Amino acid sequence: MPGALSGTIFVDGRPIDRSFNRQIGYCQQMDIHDETSTVREAFEFSALLRQGPEISKDSKLSYVNSVLYTLGLVDLQDAIIGSLDMEKKKRVTIGVELCAKPKSLLFLDEPTSGLDSQGASNIVALLRRLADQGLAILCTIHQANQQQFEQVSARPWRFGNC
Repeated sequence: MPGALSGTIFVDGRPIDRSFNRQIGYCQQMDIHDETSTVREAFEFSALLRQGPEISKDSKLSYVNSVLYTLGLVDLQDAIIGSLDMEKKKRVTIGVELCAKPKSLLFLDEPTSGLDSQGASNIVALLRRLADQGLAILCTIHQANQQQFEQVSARPWRFGNC
């Protein structure tokens, strides 16, 4: 059939199955949150509802603490999301997905959109740190400046055998 594509998608040398969607995180370009929730509430909601039932509640909440620390949001954990600037909201978007504890991959659709150059550089640096911690990251970034490209290419990003 003309124009038809077929094949198998592999991650780490294994074909993906129906569980793949539960192993990845996806951050939309638009930061969609309950603006009246606190950062901690959003993270806990994601962790408690999206991590597997085999993981204890205490472990899930402990993981929330580590995500708050990793994203530099400990001091803002009780802040109302609607009161945050755009860069902090981007961090919250990333944190909500991280609290689901993706095993394979974090997809981000234009995580620097709408940010000034400093905010965009901060988000790129955060993604670099997450990649250095072993999380595979796939994102689109439009109109990145030279400094952001250098942050991305300073060390090879870790990719699995995709």
